[in-house]
Amino acid sequence: MKKKFKNLFLFVFLVFFIVTTIHSKPRFSFKLIGGFSSMGGGDLNEAIKERRKLSSDYNNLGINAEFDLDEFRWLTTLKGELMVHLTPNFGIGIGTEYLSKTNKGTGHVDHNDGILYWLGTESSELNYNSDISILMKAVPVIFNLYYFVPVGEKTSVFFSIGAAYYFGSFEYITDYDLSLKETTLDEIYRYTENGKPENKAKATSLGFQGGVGLEFDFTSNISLVAEINARMVNFKNWEGDVTNEHWSWASSHWIETVGYAGYVDFDSDSGRYSETGKMWHYTTPDFITEGDYKTVGIFKDRPLSADREAEINLNGLQFRIGIRIRI
Repeated sequence: MKKKFKNLFLFVFLVFFIVTTIHSKPRFSFKLIGGFSSMGGGDLNEAIKERRKLSSDYNNLGINAEFDLDEFRWLTTLKGELMVHLTPNFGIGIGTEYLSKTNKGTGHVDHNDGILYWLGTESSELNYNSDISILMKAVPVIFNLYYFVPVGEKTSVFFSIGAAYYFGSFEYITDYDLSLKETTLDEIYRYTENGKPENKAKATSLGFQGGVGLEFDFTSNISLVAEINARMVNFKNWEGDVTNEHWSWASSHWIETVGYAGYVDFDSDSGRYSETGKMWHYTTPDFITEGDYKTVGIFKDRPLSADREAEINLNGLQFRIGIRIRI
């Protein structure tokens, strides 16, 4: 991927060298635009759907479960671009863009189940709560070719096509607590756990874009711009780490039976764990529903159920407005 970026940079440099050589007085302008960009999401949105399906399967089994987290459908975008106008109709542009979106949500599982016997009751109590935050960011270095067509005294339609090299980052943070209590006729087992695992990964990718826009000359030096672009970029080489700074658990086992009246076995642990590796697309089983669910995660070694590395794409349409200032 670094080789692709190097080749793209050399190509852009060559174009600018040719421009400054054959065109002694090129005109310059700077464009600043912002808006929204839709995105496909790839494995990220699939994992969110699968988690929602797991909650639905729990509910079908009589377990109260909820997973409230939206899929990634759009990002905010802010773009700055320096344009070199070779002729009144043709120009080239180099710029950068900042795309970002944070989705926050919650997860909840609450289940109480019991069976009444003539000697007593056997029951199970499960409670799980989580706060979830997912951040998706990308910063591309963009190169575009432009063609302008006047359609009025102050209005022009323009067409653009180009390539970009993207630097992407991904963060998935879950703050959770879990409690479990199992009661039988002569035993009580309790377990609690809490933590805040943070998954952070980065990736790069080469992408392409093209679109159409409308420009209106507000003054001799300032134009209003509106444009619609299509984007195609897919990140496949995610690498990063997962850390849990405040992880802890505790368990107790109370036994009341012949030879063990009132015996309690208690154990606990706490600390920090960290793992560095690639982000994988894999399936994870659930022992309650006995189903398999697709998800993504960072592991040092490839999980046995992984079929490939995780992919997150930003494919979609961009809707942006702004201004162009002639220098």
